[in-house]
Parts: sequence; structure tokens; C-alpha cells
Amino acid sequence: MCCFRVYSSTLGLSGLPCPLLDFVPWVLPLRAFPPRKEVSMSLLTCLLALPFPLLPAIAQEPQDLHRQDLAAFPQAVIAPDGTPHVRGELLLQFAPAEPATVMRARIEAMGAKVHRELPSLRTLLVRLPEGHSAHVAIDRYRALPGVAHVELNAIGGIGLCATMPTVDTYFADQWQLDNTAANMGTPGADIEARPAWDIEDGDPSVVLAIIDTGIRYANPEFVGRTLQGWDFVNDDNDPFDDHSHGTLVAGLAAASANNAFGVAGVDSQCTILPIKALDAAGSGAVSWLLSSLDFAAQQGADVICMSLINYPASSLIDAALLQCQNAGCIVMACAGNGGIGNADLSYPGASPWSISIGATNSSDVRAGFSGTGSALDFVAPGENTVTISYSGADQMAYFSGCSAATPVAAGIACLLKAQAPTLNHDGAFELLRVGAEDKVGNAQDRVGRDNHYGWGRLNARQSLDPLYERYCKAEPNSTGVGSVITASGNSSVIEGDLRLTASLMPTQVFGYFLVSETKGLIPGAGGSQGNLCLTGTVGRYVQQIKNSGATGSFRIPVNLSAIPIWPNQAILPGETWHFSAWYRDKNPDPTSNFTDAISITFL
Repeated sequence: MCCFRVYSSTLGLSGLPCPLLDFVPWVLPLRAFPPRKEVSMSLLTCLLALPFPLLPAIAQEPQDLHRQDLAAFPQAVIAPDGTPHVRGELLLQFAPAEPATVMRARIEAMGAKVHRELPSLRTLLVRLPEGHSAHVAIDRYRALPGVAHVELNAIGGIGLCATMPTVDTYFADQWQLDNTAANMGTPGADIEARPAWDIEDGDPSVVLAIIDTGIRYANPEFVGRTLQGWDFVNDDNDPFDDHSHGTLVAGLAAASANNAFGVAGVDSQCTILPIKALDAAGSGAVSWLLSSLDFAAQQGADVICMSLINYPASSLIDAALLQCQNAGCIVMACAGNGGIGNADLSYPGASPWSISIGATNSSDVRAGFSGTGSALDFVAPGENTVTISYSGADQMAYFSGCSAATPVAAGIACLLKAQAPTLNHDGAFELLRVGAEDKVGNAQDRVGRDNHYGWGRLNARQSLDPLYERYCKAEPNSTGVGSVITASGNSSVIEGDLRLTASLMPTQVFGYFLVSETKGLIPGAGGSQGNLCLTGTVGRYVQQIKNSGATGSFRIPVNLSAIPIWPNQAILPGETWHFSAWYRDKNPDPTSNFTDAISITFL
């Protein structure tokens, strides 16, 4: 977690106190502190009081961003296992058949009080008697009749790295939307926002819930576009941003466009539902997050954006995220800022019920802080992205972290929802996967899904106008899942830039791609354990036999002028062709299987 500040070149530091230690760029570097190391706040308080001149923003890899500074959370304590949590509070979930009134009576009989109830999750926030330790008492509450689950009211926070305001011009600097290299980095290392907006530029009927520090809703970029939200930190209906983080997040996802002011969000038309789950220091309790998720679902949010990190794995968070999905929400979350392996540790992004987003830079390379792991789904621009100024002035700010990448992804999800109003979480995931650009980064970006880039860097245009339509279901192979085929490049016959990828196969097996002009469904074709999703004359790319290697995937370029159907024929504009792949397997005896299938209409 880091801290964003608003500066004046003459007055030095201004704004609210910010007792967070990860980002203090205007003094000698306060390097990453060891986990849970106790640091005196007196020196930092003195430093914050000094007027320092505005220094130029310098892009640097954040240090130890995955740790919370708990000095700003007065009720925070550390359990013996290292979990930061709210002093004297437990989250208790009771069994479905158990009346809440009965559970309340049992809890109060132990001298504790129920501070808040979440009926949809059958969960009570329990405050213990003064002086009682939550991590000591937790087993006694687990033993109560009718209790299904009890956990500490743990603390997480924001997934922010570093920001610096500037008065440069606006959209031209937003490389994450349209990277020309004149603004920063590598041409094309962006989400292709301009052509995406030609397809869909958003709809006010789409509600984007931003669970964060609140937003500064009087900012000209949001005027007339916010709903009545809620502040679960202070228990009132004024989710004002007293930190800055939520405002910058909202700017990336949803700032108004074409208003000759500030910047443009990915979806400049959606309606914003601000929900405050983090305090002025950027920290928040699990109970606040659970309440926020429940509120978002109850208020009919279509997309939920959570630029949050460092919550512990929690079955209650899982249940709340699943509840949101069942209510029709598309749920996006940070993959963490702790680098290697952090995507599998940092909730809510590590939950299987959220879409986990990591960060890339303007050269399409994974940001050094971006969390990696098996839970990572996608990456999006998230290092030195350009968003609005917290002050509300006609300025911009550089913003880094998975906190920046997640609202970019959430904005794309809003565009998808505007295009397809019945789209659900799983459908959005598939469209994001279809449109993601694979193999754009360094050597860690392998064919198909990998732990550093997930399924690839998101591309709004390709997700809104997918290259292909998926059909037919793949049967599970020896890894326990069905394999998939994807296409990348484009469907222009003239350009001839089409690539096929088969993934989620067993490792070190041979296979090849298939093509036909006719869809089909032939279970167990040729003694296989899978479904052949083609019929009629089927061509086989036997001249391009591949091995799935260590990644369980392979890829080929497609020669559109020589489809392997005798005699070799060229694909013509307007034609639709169907593709699948066959591969060897052992499940448990030697056999074979097929991927699912896709249809491509060529231009």
C-alpha cells in the first residue's frame, strides 16, 4: 500500500495527514519495512510537517507494497499467525436453519454484543467484552451451537503505488487508452479504447460500484453520474473520499469524456455507485468489505471494482463475492502489489469468485510489483497510468499499482455490459479472455495462460468485437479440465494475420489443428474421449504438428491462402470456417481428445 499526495510547488505538502510509509518520494527513501515491523510515527509526523518543493515524478518499482501500515488503524492488532485484525471483533456465520435471534442471545450470554448483521450472508459482526482478545476467544465462539464459521475481522487496504499530479494536457497523455509512443512506451501497448468506443461507448443504465475510499463526487468528471452510495466506515450515507485513492480509481474507469476537462475514463457513460469500505488511511476491516459487497448486490450493481489488497483468505469474502455474482454482478479485483506469488495470497483478488487483474507498463511488460500466481486472470495497464486529479482541478495524475489496472479492466467490463445487457460474470470473463492479447510481454508471457500475465493483456476492442464465436464443449482430459482453442490477430484475408492457440492440455503431448466449413458434434470420434466439433470435409494441419511442452499449449500461424483441404484452397472474404484441435492423452490408458471449437467469419 502506498499513499497519493497533492502537492504545491511553493507550499509543499497539502491535504489530509497520510501516515503511510510505503510512498514518501520527497524525502530520503523510506525503504520497505519488514512485515509488521514496529516503526515510530514521530519521525514521519515531523517529516510530513516540513514544506518540500515539488519534485519531478520518477518511475520506480514500489517497495514492499503488499504490507499494511497499521499505525493508521487505531484498533488494529496482530494475531500470532501474523494476521492484522480489528481488536476484539469476530465475524460469525451461523447455520442456515439457525434463527439469528437465537444466535444473538447466545452471543450476548457470553458478554459480547452484535454490532452489525448481514442477513444475506447469515453473518454477525461480534464485539467482544472489553479486554478480550479475538484470536484467543475465537475457538469458544466456534464451539457455540449453530455456528457454521468464525474468523477474525481482518484488515486489508488499497492497491496503490505512486502518483504525482501534473498540469499537462489530458487524453493525449493517456497511453493506457491509446499508446502512440509519443505519450509513453510502445505503440499498441494499450487497450485500444478509440476503436472500442466506435463499437460501444457505454450506457448510463450500467451501474459501476466502486468499493474503495469513496469518491470526491463533486469532481466535474462525475457530476450528474453518481448514485446515492454508503459509507461503511462511518455508517452514514456520505461516501466522501477522504484519502484520494477511490477518486483516482473512479477516474480511470469512468471519468466523463469530451467535456474539455481532465481525462477520459474507459467508460464515460456508466453510472457510478460509490461505496466507502476504506478509511482515510486506506485501510479497512473485512466487515466493511462484506457490507459493501452486500450493498452493491442489493443496489443492482452491474460491475464491481475493488482496487483492494491484503485481505486474508476468507470463506465469508468468498460467499459475499458469490452472492454478487448470483445477483448478476461482474466482479473485478486487484491481483496484489507484492510481486511473485502475491496474486495467490491477496484477497479479494485471490478468491476464485473474482476476476483478478495484474498490471503492465507502457511497454506491455508486467510491472515489477504486479502479483503473480495461479489466481491471476488478466493484466491491464497499471504503471504510471494517467487519471484525474483528486483536487478537482483541470489536471491529471500518474497512478500506479493493481489499483490502476483494476478500474481499467472494470471499465472494459462496463462497455461489455452496455453492449450485452444480459451478460453475467462468467460471460464477461470469456469475452475478456477472447479479446486479451497473448505473448505481448517478455519471456515470462508464454503461449496461453501463465502465472505472470494470466490470459494476457486486456484489449477492449477485441473483447467488444471478438474475432471468433465459441461453440461445442470440450470433455475433460487427464488434467481434469477441458482444453480450449483461441484465435488472435485478425480475420482480414488481405492482412493474413491469424494465429490459433490450443491450451489447457496435458504437458508434453502431440497434437494438431483441424478445420472445416461445417459445424458438427461427434462424441468419441475415432475412439477419442472427446467431442469432434466439426463435420463434412475436415482438414488437418498435419504439416504443423506441435508438442504442448511444459505449458500444456501450442500455437500455429494460419496460412489463409492454403487451407489443408484437398486441393489446398484459399479462404475468401465473407466465408465462415470452424477450427478445433486434436491431441494425444492418457486418461488413464493411451487415448486422444479434442479442444472445444470456434467459428471465424473472414473479412
